[in-house]
Amino acid sequence: MRGLTLHLLRKELYELRWQAFASFLIAGCITCMLFFTSDDSRGRNNDSALLAQGAVVAFLGAIVSGSLFGMQAATGDRTAGTNRFVRALPVSTRLLGTVRLIACMIAGWATFVPILILCIEVPFANALIVVASGMILEVGVMLWVAAAGVGRATEVSAVLAGWMAIMLWLGIFAIYAMQPYRNETIVIGLLSVGPMFDIPLPGGSAATGQQFSERAGRICINAIACFCASMIFVRRYDAALRPLAANPQHRISWSGLKLHTMTRYPLLWKSLRDVSPLAVLLPVWFWLLPSLAIGLGDPAGGIKYFYDNFVSRFFFPAGMILPVFLGVSLFAGDLQPQLNRFWRSRPISAARWYWTRLGVGFAALTITCWLPLLVAAVRWDHVSGEEIGVYAAVCTCTYFSAAAVSCLVRRSLYSGILAIGVVSVTAATVSTVDYYVFRYASVDDESVLAVSLLCTGALMLGVGAWLAVRDIHLDATSR
Repeated sequence: MRGLTLHLLRKELYELRWQAFASFLIAGCITCMLFFTSDDSRGRNNDSALLAQGAVVAFLGAIVSGSLFGMQAATGDRTAGTNRFVRALPVSTRLLGTVRLIACMIAGWATFVPILILCIEVPFANALIVVASGMILEVGVMLWVAAAGVGRATEVSAVLAGWMAIMLWLGIFAIYAMQPYRNETIVIGLLSVGPMFDIPLPGGSAATGQQFSERAGRICINAIACFCASMIFVRRYDAALRPLAANPQHRISWSGLKLHTMTRYPLLWKSLRDVSPLAVLLPVWFWLLPSLAIGLGDPAGGIKYFYDNFVSRFFFPAGMILPVFLGVSLFAGDLQPQLNRFWRSRPISAARWYWTRLGVGFAALTITCWLPLLVAAVRWDHVSGEEIGVYAAVCTCTYFSAAAVSCLVRRSLYSGILAIGVVSVTAATVSTVDYYVFRYASVDDESVLAVSLLCTGALMLGVGAWLAVRDIHLDATSR
């Protein structure tokens, strides 16, 4: 049995080798560019700024890789079409689920290895804490997504279910920290090394106390939650291997629809239905949480803490995560062989299909991501206009990149990793050029970054449109 388990683990790691390698390369490029453009690399300042940059890379890498590899653990076999083969293996599904969870965890850790380059300038112990913090956070995110998304029909629905559970957990800690009898403020950013390493779950660091007894209690609670999430995934992994049951009540009769109705409204309706869980869940949660904070705690302190510590530190990382899954869900699913053949059999042009789904997704992205920040900037003046501009550019570029890469590779996990890579490498390259070229010029760094990201997004927009239309037309004429 031990030899069989090791063989299964090697098989899972072999299947995830390219995803792990892509994550390693992207994190390595970003870390190297940040390191060589930092003043600390030239010995001008102390190590705090360089460690902060490494913590940012670790935090973003943990959120992204945890979500992507948790999605792969929950629905990878079904989307790849290997669920029947895996289920026929002469081993228990619990062993298969355990091996798959361990393999995704190890593959996700490849993201944090390049951060050890910080050891060139900072003490090894400090760099190791940053890397270990990111690994712990990645495990927590992956376990939540895998446990909540196991057995889901699609990869994106698995990610949404996992992040819904994460946000509920985060909200509990945030509301607890906002109470007037609490002396400390909210610490949700995880940009400091202590909270990242302290609590092995997102949201667990939302209420960081000063007493070791409180900290130890939260560590135990979150460790138990991680263990329960892994047990839920292992016990329910059989549901991820079963084929989806037919659902005839959701089928649509197309025979009674006129031509103009078939070419417009059903496509728009399907696009709205695909983004409706995301477009409803996030605004409700992001507007409900500050209301609860105001009602349960000090109104002035609650809203200030919420928008200072939560929106500015959670929304900006979400600007790279949410557009990825939105772009992948809208395009990668429809480009699967079954749905692709269905759309080609309808009197709907590929251009209309592409622009309709792109427009619906962009509208959902605007509602869920931009409006809370605009309200924060206008009403409470806690977010600057430059931050909103950069954030909007990041969201736009990430969304268009995810759509283009999905049309190119047609695999959700690869599409998500490559889309993050396009945006991250663009931002790191702009930072490098700005450091060496525009360093002594009176050029606004935020403006240069925003314009560069928007140009990259426009380029990816054109590439995605060309790939979608060209591929569908070639397939249609080759039959």
